[in-house]
Amino acid sequence: IFLPDDINPFVPGRECHLDGTMEELARSLPNITYRPPPNFYGSLRLEVVVQRLSVEEAVANWTVPSARRRQPPREGIFPARTLSVEVHVAGVNDPPELDVHETSQSMKEDVSEPVFLTPLFVSDIDAEDHPLAFTFELVLGNQWNLLHMCELRSVFLEDPWEYKLDEDGCLTKGVRRLRFQATTEMFNSMQRGPGRLQFFPTKDWHGAAVVNVTVDDLGSGLGSEFSRKV
Repeated sequence: IFLPDDINPFVPGRECHLDGTMEELARSLPNITYRPPPNFYGSLRLEVVVQRLSVEEAVANWTVPSARRRQPPREGIFPARTLSVEVHVAGVNDPPELDVHETSQSMKEDVSEPVFLTPLFVSDIDAEDHPLAFTFELVLGNQWNLLHMCELRSVFLEDPWEYKLDEDGCLTKGVRRLRFQATTEMFNSMQRGPGRLQFFPTKDWHGAAVVNVTVDDLGSGLGSEFSRKV
């Protein structure tokens, strides 16, 4: 298997050697399969080398365990024939993944300030520097419960349509639904500081509230979604 130069050549199962009669090989060859390395897409070449063995070489190969059999020589008494097969591996869009530290969190009633929720981090092997869409929405609990977030000056805020940010990039009033675009690096950086999601329960209320978090890669609609209970 010949891969592009920038691909790690140390791939398990990179080479396969079969020794046998024509009849034995005819039964075995249709069962050979190829699986590309993880996350690889592009073109590569499969090379098939067929060579008739001398009696001495055949006996030498069959008198040692299969794991220790040597590769048949390319040059010897009988010439080798090489067949190349060009293979193209089409790329697929892998969905983003969320790493959630805690799926539930508790707090006291009648807090005076919004409470930071535990961080969550996103990864997407296909995204690179392309933005992802992040949506946070309260779907259960008192209708006056609100969400807050800071460090929003560096993101593209889509919802709410009308908003004001203070000097720290914080929403000046809470919302029920928040949606913005940011790169994975930008979002993860927010999770390490004051850019984490904040929850502000309404006064004199206690109970369970659920926040739905959705990440969309804006490519194929593939995404990751989970609910956090507070």
